[in-house]
Parts: sequence; structure tokens; C-alpha cells
Amino acid sequence: VDILPTVTGAVGARVPAGLPGVSLIDLAEGRADSQRQIYSETMYPRLHLGWSELRSLTDRRDHYIESPAPEGHAARITRASLYVSKGEPAAALADCEAATAYVSPLVASTCVAAARGLAGGAADALADLEQALSASPGAPVATLLWAHGVAAELAQRLGRTQAARQHFEEAVRRMAAANTTDPGLLASYADLLLDQGEPRQAQVLLAPYERQDSLLLRLTLAERALALAGDAAAASAADEHAHRLALRFQEMRERGDRSHLREQALFELGIRRDAARALQLIRQSWAFLREPVDARLYLRAAIAAKEPTAALPVQDWLRKSGLQDARLTPELAAAQKLATSP
Repeated sequence: VDILPTVTGAVGARVPAGLPGVSLIDLAEGRADSQRQIYSETMYPRLHLGWSELRSLTDRRDHYIESPAPEGHAARITRASLYVSKGEPAAALADCEAATAYVSPLVASTCVAAARGLAGGAADALADLEQALSASPGAPVATLLWAHGVAAELAQRLGRTQAARQHFEEAVRRMAAANTTDPGLLASYADLLLDQGEPRQAQVLLAPYERQDSLLLRLTLAERALALAGDAAAASAADEHAHRLALRFQEMRERGDRSHLREQALFELGIRRDAARALQLIRQSWAFLREPVDARLYLRAAIAAKEPTAALPVQDWLRKSGLQDARLTPELAAAQKLATSP
């Protein structure tokens, strides 16, 4: 209702009397009364996340949200994901189980699998999640992408690379069919391709997503690998993309943005080959991000910087959490060898 009066006022025309809305320009500049109530409703959480529809009423001071399901179940799923990213599986599992009765079976299974898989139960978690996926072919796309991404991650921890690839490929197929993008899933798939020595496939996967920093970073890593194999065009592209990333990360530092410390650490280690700087950044990131991908990057930076004692926080976390991840085995062995070498 505010569009017409806003556009009319912006072009200098007279705003017709009696319109239900107000000019947002006048509102922002204090020339309009903002004391009004706004009702809204959305089916998005039900259609795309398997939760429920929401209704809300907003006034100048408060925003009231009503859900047919008990309050907080959607927030619990979100908080569980945050606990997983912080490496706190017990807290994540508690939230998942509290929300299970009020979300779709696939949402519940994915949440629980992500938590259990972080505490050493990857095999059982993957089996249960794949069963839930088989029973939910018509689930919302966002839920399917999340579920396949978690399944692929669990498969990699178990050393089942082919199973992980199949989950990624199905997720990418679903993503393309729905004309949507999941940057986290694409980054994880690109990491697998780079680990498997397939930089060309990673380049093809990521080429359309240069505007996403995390994806541009992995595209640059793929191009660097292709350059080492003699691809002059990839070498030129890698240099241009590396320069672009350096500028973006510099802008983040200048405005105090710490949300991309993991990517900055990977940039310093994989592109600039500055192990000391990468270790400094991943140490900062480790304070609030503790997933296997962070543990691996931490170990790699410590080894490259020849500081094996720097890996002690990761090793301690692995012992406490019970996490088992086949991808960490080479780095853990290398850190141990470095620590015991004269």
C-alpha cells in the first residue's frame, strides 16, 4: 500500500488524498505518522521449510508473530543449526528433539542427523537420513537441499566419496530445476571436487556464481590448479579473481566484518600461500565456527606454518566431541609427525 504514495511523492507529483498507505520517504524523514498497525501473513515456512504458516501484527514498538504450532519450534531448528556450526552437538540435538513433533519428518531427520553426526554417530545418522529422504521425494526444495547437503557431509566423514557425490549431484539437479541457489551446498561440493583432483569440474560448477565470495574463492582455487597444468586462460582468470577477492576481504576488514574469517583464512593459505596469516585468521574464526571444514583448515594452516602446537585446540575438540572424519586423518597424522620430529 505504500508503493503508490512513495513513487508519486518521489517524482514530485501530488499524492492523492485518501490513500491507505504513506510515502516511505516522508516516513523516513519524519514527515509522516508512523504509528500504525500492519498485518501480514506468509505461507513460506510451510511451503518451503515444512513448518507452519505465520501471521503477524506490527506497530511502532512491537512485532507480534502467531503460529499454529507451539512457539519457538522454527527458532529451535535454526538455533540447532547454529549449535552445529559452533561444534556443540549436544545442544543442537536437544533443540532438534524438542522441535521434532512440530516440523516435517525430513526437517526433523536432517536436524537430528547433523547433530548426531558431529558426535561420532555419522554412520547411523546417514542411514536414518537417507531413509527419510527416500520417504520424502515431494518435500520442499529448500528442505531437500539441506538434507542432501547434510547427507553428503556425513558420507564424506565416513570416507564414502561416491555416496557424497551422488547426494551433491541430486541436490544440484534439484537446485537447477527450482531455479534457486544454495551457496553453502555449492561450496561443499566444490571442496569435494578439488579434494578429488577435479578442478575442471569445480570450475564448471562455480563459473555462474562469481558474485558469491565463498564460491569465487573456490573458483579461483580451481583455476590455480588448472594453471599449474598449463591452462593459460585459467591462470589469467585466477590472477584477476584473486585480486578481486583481495579487495573484497580488505573492505570487510575495514568495516569490521568478521563473518568471512574462514574464507579469508582459506584465501591466505590456498591463494597467497601465507600460512602464518591463515593460521591467525582461522584461530579467530575457531572461536565461533567449529565444523569439520574449520578443523581441517586449522590443521592445514598449523602444518604449513610449522606450528604443530597450534593444532592442539582442534585435537582437544575432536577428543571431546567424538567426531570421526576420514578427511582429517592425513592432517592429524602430519601434525603428529611434525610435533615429534627433531
